[in-house]
Amino acid sequence: MVAIIAGTGAFAADILLVWKEAYRVLSPRA
Repeated sequence: MVAIIAGTGAFAADILLVWKEAYRVLSPRA
């Protein structure tokens, strides 16, 4: 159970990191 939660947390962190990077790259410069 703990391993599943830890794995899900790591997965979510990866997705968040990729999303933030994509947003930084794709968003128009202010």
